[in-house]
Amino acid sequence: MAEVVGGALLSAFLQVLFDRLASPGASDFIRKLGLSDKLWYTLQDKLVIVHRAINDAEVKQIWEPDIERWLDRVKDAVYGAEDLLDEIATEVLRSQIEGAGSSKSVLNPQFASWLKTLARGMRKRVKGMIADLDSISKERDFLLIEADGYNENLSVRQTTSLMDESLVVYGMDESKDTIVNLLLSDNADGNMIDVISIVGMGGCGKTTLAQFVYNDERVNSHFHFKDKKASKHINLKAWVCVSEDFLLLRITKSILEGIGCATPSYLLSSNLDSLQFKLKEGLRGKKFLLVLDDVWSIGFREWEVLRLPLPKGSKVLVTTRDENVATTMRSVYTHHLTGLSEADSWKLFERLAFVNGDSSQYPVLESIGRDIVPKCGGLPLAINALGRLLYSKTETSEWKKILDSEIWYLKTDVLPSLILSYHDLQLQLKRCFAYCCIFPKAHEFDKEKLILLWMAEGFLRLQQGMERIEEAPKNMGVRIK
Repeated sequence: MAEVVGGALLSAFLQVLFDRLASPGASDFIRKLGLSDKLWYTLQDKLVIVHRAINDAEVKQIWEPDIERWLDRVKDAVYGAEDLLDEIATEVLRSQIEGAGSSKSVLNPQFASWLKTLARGMRKRVKGMIADLDSISKERDFLLIEADGYNENLSVRQTTSLMDESLVVYGMDESKDTIVNLLLSDNADGNMIDVISIVGMGGCGKTTLAQFVYNDERVNSHFHFKDKKASKHINLKAWVCVSEDFLLLRITKSILEGIGCATPSYLLSSNLDSLQFKLKEGLRGKKFLLVLDDVWSIGFREWEVLRLPLPKGSKVLVTTRDENVATTMRSVYTHHLTGLSEADSWKLFERLAFVNGDSSQYPVLESIGRDIVPKCGGLPLAINALGRLLYSKTETSEWKKILDSEIWYLKTDVLPSLILSYHDLQLQLKRCFAYCCIFPKAHEFDKEKLILLWMAEGFLRLQQGMERIEEAPKNMGVRIK
């Protein structure tokens, strides 16, 4: 667990470092020292290249000691950059004090001489850091650590309704048929809209099941409309990946796109009223299926507003980890997904880990694999990750290394799901979570103090209109109890 949290801290620490590197105070002082912008930007670029690989390295370090050592090198380089920025912050303050007593723009000779000496030292250190980061970057390529093209504004997990037609889905036929039958049936008495929820922990296959249902031929035929005037078939389904933020404007636009009613002007509009009116007109008198995938939270008012344009007889399929979401949306049926059976877990693993999905040619590896699979707790996402990882490994020792890894003995029942949940968090939430590891076991948190500590580290910021510090974590989706 320590290495997982260590990686989380490193990822969080780097983002704060980027903010400091880009701050006006640091940039102005660097120019005052006579360091070129190019040198400063090169340092930032090298850090970004390394940062993009950290998410992949955090996962692979569990099984790959070389990658864990690589992360230690990254840590040393990042701490060196942090020390440099601390010194710059100190010198910025010193230069402000030196210049506070004088209105002249010309520096005194002693201060100017000190600046030149400081500049030489800084230039040497920055060049040294760039060389270290360059070496770290090359080692990343050698270790096959994948860069994820990270961008904080685009880091939210996205899903689509599309499925690989050749994909074999194990252990979900019964669940699929149950949900499909509910979608094809008449709405419950007095209901304008029926909501069906799929609830389960991260990685248990909620999105896959929803995709399985969404692409079923019976569902396609049922939620379908032929426009005789336009001589075309209209799709009466829409898939929206909601994730952390339940944004009514974005969701409404996504629905309009899904049913083919979105024009450029509507996509650019910020008027929810006109968008909902357009949606209501487009769906008038028709049966409609809406899938809201990966809903983290939703307020009663938000749901009431979203459902207003949906016609009578519509169905809404929701996937969520939180039972409260199903309750808020007043689900007529909640399907609890608990993971795959041991037999189905093995079938999925065998297909992913062995050439042509056949383990019979590798009896020794098959035996080890059958011991590994139960440790995944029936989670398709965990089995998928391990299967793909082991596909490229043909040595018995490599499989044994994973089977005997310490990670399985830390918390056998919880750890896989904890890792999956952690890696599914947005970066700013990872920072807050990882920060808590500095406290001892069984530490009793004071909510307000913890929030203030997060804010002091730059993890949280009060936004305009927030009156209390408790509102800052709520705005990011953090719940503190």
